[in-house]
Amino acid sequence: MLIEKTEDFGAVYLAPLFFATCGMRLQIFAVIKDQGLVLVVMVLFLSFIPKILSTVVATRFFGMPALDGVAIGLLMNTKGVLPLIMLNIAWDKQVYIFRI
Repeated sequence: MLIEKTEDFGAVYLAPLFFATCGMRLQIFAVIKDQGLVLVVMVLFLSFIPKILSTVVATRFFGMPALDGVAIGLLMNTKGVLPLIMLNIAWDKQVYIFRI
């Protein structure tokens, strides 16, 4: 019973608060100005295209339709909590990876 209550608290209250604070802290125009729009779009595509393609290949291997594979791949892109935590820590410590 304790596990059920804490799961509900984390999923209903803490997770949306975390994602809301991540969204409010993101200064997309500053990132685009510093890094350039082309680099930002390239990183976005390189981060989600391989996940979708590998999911489509895996689902086709098991006989599922390709559209189901795309749907599962898109759903997998919504489960990126650890990269958000790492990016928040890097942002707080002012660690900048791309300096061109």
